[in-house]
Amino acid sequence: MIRGKMDSRRRSDIWMHFEMKSATHAQCNICKAVLSFRGGSTSNMRRHLSSKHPTVMLQQQHSQNPATTIGQPSGQQQEQQSSTAALSTAVTSPVYSSSTSTSTQQENTSTHTAGQGQQSAKRRQRQSYMGAFVSRPMMPLQQSKVDQALVKMIAQDFQPFSIVDDRGFREFTKALDPSYVLPSRSTVSRQLMPNLFQKIRADVQEKIKTAPAVCLTTDCWTSSTSTSYMSVICHYVTEFKLQSNLLDCFELTDNHTSENLARELERIATEWTIMEKIVACVSDSAANVKKAVGDILHWNHLNCFAHILNLIVRKGIQQSQIQEIIRKVKAIIEYTRRSTVASAKLRETQQQMGQPQLRLKQDVPTRWNSTYYMLKRIAEVKDPLISTLALVNPQLQTLSLEEWEMVKETCEVLQPFEEVTVELSAERYVKIMS
Repeated sequence: MIRGKMDSRRRSDIWMHFEMKSATHAQCNICKAVLSFRGGSTSNMRRHLSSKHPTVMLQQQHSQNPATTIGQPSGQQQEQQSSTAALSTAVTSPVYSSSTSTSTQQENTSTHTAGQGQQSAKRRQRQSYMGAFVSRPMMPLQQSKVDQALVKMIAQDFQPFSIVDDRGFREFTKALDPSYVLPSRSTVSRQLMPNLFQKIRADVQEKIKTAPAVCLTTDCWTSSTSTSYMSVICHYVTEFKLQSNLLDCFELTDNHTSENLARELERIATEWTIMEKIVACVSDSAANVKKAVGDILHWNHLNCFAHILNLIVRKGIQQSQIQEIIRKVKAIIEYTRRSTVASAKLRETQQQMGQPQLRLKQDVPTRWNSTYYMLKRIAEVKDPLISTLALVNPQLQTLSLEEWEMVKETCEVLQPFEEVTVELSAERYVKIMS
């Protein structure tokens, strides 16, 4: 009874080399050694076969090699199994004189063997593995390329480093590629951005080395927070195409004396090894810059034509009549910006008159073209603005008919200067005058 139960559970291939002697012992068919096994475990017999008869294990593994079978026996294996089955049948069964009976038994044996192979193949195909449920990590090279693209986006679009911590951005990148791991903000600011800066700096240095001559433009300005800055840009021609690269932009903590400016310009030219290639330096007409470039460094100094044009137009609009109009226009703009009622009423009136909803513009004292944009915009919204001011603030001093006409004529005069300034301010030109 026990033997019958154990025979029903003898499904392991190890029993090809062992014969069960009792419910707890089995005998090796090769060396006749008797080994014990309990609870149906065949580990002891496998260790014996691996240590005492390793060649038998190799033959067994070779017969189960997936390179030669994917669940169904190969043609040679089928022939061997058929021959073995036929020989076994011939030994254990009565021998019939009829050849038809023998061939029928061989066909049944081959069919049974093929059926077992197909069932084994189905079991292997249904088997799952953990890799199917776990996403593979991104390759290091691809991770580095995506990191560089991320840093370039932050630099070009003026995005904060904290964008990598934003939940929406993290969900967006995960939807694009779940295997990509976003770097932390500290990694971006302390590692990725400096590395990219050094790489781009080296590329720019290689380009400038091939240029036979360069021209510099420099400027100093003060921000709204009373912080002074200085920038230096290098212009050169490669393959008949003008190239412009920012060499440095830094906070200028010292006084804006000609000596300090000359020292900074010399430092930048030495760092970029262009000291002997500089043919001209373009700047505004400030005395300290002209002295630093021409008298101290002995470079050829050229005045910025766009800056000179700006000075000419600013002096032209200093006439008393134009200044009075500008004063009134600024007062109107400041009132509409402060008053939510006035701004809402202006938009409503524009919509009622079928005009686009345009906002008023305020000028910047250092840029004459901003004054032109301010006058041009208030002339475009003349009718809706007059109606709005008459309803919300009749006491506000507005423009007379003659002043509205002067605003129109002033814009017509300033328009050609604005077009030239925009054209010269493009990156296609080095802004100089001879």
